[in-house]
Amino acid sequence: MKKLIVVVLVLLLVSRVSYGQSCGNSGDDRVIEGKAAAYAPGGKITVKGGTPGNGGSIILTPGDGMSGDGNVIVELASASRVGIGTQVPDVTLHVKGSHVSTLGMMELESTGHAFMSLKAANGKDAGFNIWEGSDRKWMISYDDYDSRFRFYSYDFGEDILVIANDGNVGIGTTSPQSKLAVNGTIKAKEIKVTLEGWSDFVFGDNYRPMPLNKLEKYIKLNKSLPGIPKEKEVAKEGVSLGEMQAKLLEKVEELTLYVIELKKENEELRKTNENLENRISALER
Repeated sequence: MKKLIVVVLVLLLVSRVSYGQSCGNSGDDRVIEGKAAAYAPGGKITVKGGTPGNGGSIILTPGDGMSGDGNVIVELASASRVGIGTQVPDVTLHVKGSHVSTLGMMELESTGHAFMSLKAANGKDAGFNIWEGSDRKWMISYDDYDSRFRFYSYDFGEDILVIANDGNVGIGTTSPQSKLAVNGTIKAKEIKVTLEGWSDFVFGDNYRPMPLNKLEKYIKLNKSLPGIPKEKEVAKEGVSLGEMQAKLLEKVEELTLYVIELKKENEELRKTNENLENRISALER
């Protein structure tokens, strides 16, 4: 950029065009050519032209403007637009090139912290659009109306991921009510859930499971096990993975206690049956 400023400054001096002097008829092109090895420090170049919209432009081209691929370096178009690599900027700043490196076409470098800011008017959105040729693929933006950061897919016509102002993240949903809300299937090799407390209290000395006759009545009346959410509740509220695992383990441990108790009762019945058989045998003798 410094080299461009140097060239323009020297060329203006060489051309000897004085302030306020007419440079030709309206619509005529003017080309200033020249070479320079030095420039005057502290100088300033001011270019004043006609009103925007009249078709005038300021164009800086590499070399003699004829060699190479002829790409425009910078164009200050009449409609308050700047083009880099293009003579027809579509927006306020239009950068066009054929850069094939994964490093990208534009780099902002700082000797300290480096940030890029997007500043929209109050109540307006700010973001980026990602295109593939003439097809718009993605929009990454901040939605001021809904107060959320969104990744919008034009192929699917919906938000794929949103981040709400409260930190909640939604995948497949635009209104996450938890830290991570996923409307779809999650596939993972492992999911680890941390809980406070576990179901080992069932094996405590003072714990007594519900008697089987009472459990039978409860099941007939409620069509579910005690402490386990019913179908309508699950359909409406869902279930907590960690809490449900603890509940299921509680029922497995209670079932273990029932089996142990039945084993004891069966052993007592076996001994009683043996005693009866021995007495019957003694009487038959």
